[in-house]
Amino acid sequence: LHEKRLAAAKKLSAEILKEAQGLGFKEVRFSVDAAYDEAAIASSGGDSVEYLFTANPGYPLRPLRYTASGGEMARIMLALKTALSRVDRIGAQVFDEVDAGVGAVTGRLVGEKLARLAADKQIFCITHLPQVAAFGGAHFFVEKAVKNGVSAAAVSLLDNSAREREIARMLGGKKQSTDLGLKHAKELLEESRK
Repeated sequence: LHEKRLAAAKKLSAEILKEAQGLGFKEVRFSVDAAYDEAAIASSGGDSVEYLFTANPGYPLRPLRYTASGGEMARIMLALKTALSRVDRIGAQVFDEVDAGVGAVTGRLVGEKLARLAADKQIFCITHLPQVAAFGGAHFFVEKAVKNGVSAAAVSLLDNSAREREIARMLGGKKQSTDLGLKHAKELLEESRK
């Protein structure tokens, strides 16, 4: 069992690293460590598995949970889910702010990766980043309101015109976007379709 885990860890490490390199990391290193402890043998074996990570040259691999920022963690999770999607039978995946802590350039890379993943699976992605939203096949607007002291969420599917306005709003943070914001939103949407 340990030998099989070591082989699987090596293969998964290479797959995650390959996927992570397309997500804005310059010199990322990643490894799945399967450490065997004969004293800890149980019905599932004697291995403890840890993800090791560094995004900085000159630094050693350390446990992902201690070293990754929120944005790094989100991108590694996307890389992991992308690598595993080739062998799982899960038809839909949900990503809740997988772009957390990333900027516009990396957000675009995340959007591109999600769009490629959506070619084979149904993807639901909650995002506040217009660079990610532009890559969606459909765009839903979710708004929370409080009525009579009770919170409720309303969800609406945006048509092309409303989608452009919403992406422009996301870009500028204004309720009513400017002509320049709308132009930028249209450019993002056009580029995402290429």
